[in-house]
Amino acid sequence: MPMHGVVLSGQQEIPVRVLLRAMVIATRYFSPNEFLQFRDLLGDPDKHLSTLFEFRPFLDCSPVVNLRHEAPGVGSKTIDWEIDFGIRAYLVEVKTRSGTALSNFVNIIARPGLPESPMPLPPTKPEKFFKDVACKFSEEKRSSHLRGAWIFTGSCEKKSVLQAYFDSFLKQRIDFCLIGGWKRSASIVCSHSLDPNVLERDFGISIDESFFYVEEQIL
Repeated sequence: MPMHGVVLSGQQEIPVRVLLRAMVIATRYFSPNEFLQFRDLLGDPDKHLSTLFEFRPFLDCSPVVNLRHEAPGVGSKTIDWEIDFGIRAYLVEVKTRSGTALSNFVNIIARPGLPESPMPLPPTKPEKFFKDVACKFSEEKRSSHLRGAWIFTGSCEKKSVLQAYFDSFLKQRIDFCLIGGWKRSASIVCSHSLDPNVLERDFGISIDESFFYVEEQIL
């Protein structure tokens, strides 16, 4: 086993620090029932990756003043995290988009020394990419929290398509969507009034274009 990662199913390698961070947060903030559910999901090979990626917002972030798991959303829906950094508060929904593209992407990042860039595979349809994200957010705390999603994807996405869909259907509910993996970088679509530097500072990441493609990359 590599010293820096945990190998899953012979292929998928997750940084040890992700697992340790997730265990600390789950122990501190989860109810006993939530922790038992977390433990069971962690032990399921089909759910392991998505369970750990739910903790991605905390991997490199600023010190957290307060944290709530499964914050209330619309009706009976819940949002993964309510995060208070003191100077700003967030509501964040985390998604892992599965499929062949994701498997290929995991294989790439499992090999040390290679840059974390997804393969130039066909992009996801925006309605599928953003499925079950904005519908969870109510108008409550609209003025006090930045609201958004953090999505793990294995496809190269077309920024103009995602941004157009965001502007048409999502910006009334959420402020941003970060697209990335384990490394300290992510791509973004967001409200035109939001300064991405705010997200960089709070979550300890750099915003780049590595999860987007230009037309000629797709054959």
